[in-house]
Amino acid sequence: MRFIRPRITHFTPLPPARNGIADYAWRMMEALRPYFVQSAVTSTDGGTAPKGVALKRAAKSGELRIYQIGNNWQHRTELEQARKVPGVVILHDLQLLHLYRSLGLDPAEVRQLMRHSAPQLSERTIGDFASEALKSKLPYMLCDMTGELVTGSRAVVVHSRYAKRLLERTAGRPLDHVSVIPHFAMQAAPRDRETVRAQLGVADTTYLIVTSGFAAHVKRFDLIAKAMSELVKTIPDALWVHAGSPSHDRLDLNDIVAGYDNLHGRVIFTGYASEDRLDDWIAVSDVFINLRFPSVGESSGSLARALAQGACAIVTDTGSYSEYPDDCVVKMPATGTADALLGILLHLHHSPDHRGSVGQAAARFARTDLSIQTYARQLADVIRKARRPAGAAL
Repeated sequence: MRFIRPRITHFTPLPPARNGIADYAWRMMEALRPYFVQSAVTSTDGGTAPKGVALKRAAKSGELRIYQIGNNWQHRTELEQARKVPGVVILHDLQLLHLYRSLGLDPAEVRQLMRHSAPQLSERTIGDFASEALKSKLPYMLCDMTGELVTGSRAVVVHSRYAKRLLERTAGRPLDHVSVIPHFAMQAAPRDRETVRAQLGVADTTYLIVTSGFAAHVKRFDLIAKAMSELVKTIPDALWVHAGSPSHDRLDLNDIVAGYDNLHGRVIFTGYASEDRLDDWIAVSDVFINLRFPSVGESSGSLARALAQGACAIVTDTGSYSEYPDDCVVKMPATGTADALLGILLHLHHSPDHRGSVGQAAARFARTDLSIQTYARQLADVIRKARRPAGAAL
């Protein structure tokens, strides 16, 4: 009997958008090719899709929709459509206040959504924060704004058990339509460390520490800068490279580094890094740092890339990052100080065998549990189930 692939339509940013979720969506569509006939609707200017995925202006009636949702203005179209037509939501962020604000909703509607999201906040606090008169981050952390989207969707996919627990805590009940599928790890093309280091202008003897992505306070760059300032006193050829823009959302890493005179010449901010360039930096790193505190349920695509390349990664032992096996990452306590990070960096510098064993375990984990094939198989099951009418036999 011939297998007829069902039709689905993706709503997502796409390359060349400078958005990791755009790259994620591209890879996801490639991996779903054996399971579905796919099309995509995107607001990305000049957006491109994988071979076999048709770009179109709108979805046909009756086609199940797959929405990629992140917490920034590049996902406005996806959120607008998801509010109108329920589908399968791939929820990358569990704090959506910035995204909702970008819709230009009536302030009263924003306040109502905030009130539903955080009923413990006073009317004055919600009003002041909604009008941006209050600059505190606390209401932002409390007003996750996920309730409407999660409740109204046919299925929701998150990347960690921790994220699902947060959604269920907000909802006050179990959410059977929310599935946990770990963030996949893409296998990069093999790279020769010596050759790539020479191309990047990094000496083979340099102790290279790499970070990546948007600059954000929760990534603890202040702590990293302080630890690096102490590290270079003991290891003068240590180098910190941030593969990404140094400024974002009123945070500028240049300002942080400027407070440490001895970091002059020991820090490089590359600006936006393409997938290939990010893979280059990860491949030649000695240590990849991916800290988060506080964590609001997010997962890291760049961390998954690092694991796939066998990088020795330092993560914060919190949220989704606690769910990684202990042998494939180096975990730092959530309350860890710059001195704690410094101690880890010194230990890893003096213990290349330990770095190697962590990297080998990371690569094995990425090839199995985080493989794109495993991810696609699990996601296809979620999509097929979401297509069935309520009460239909499985």
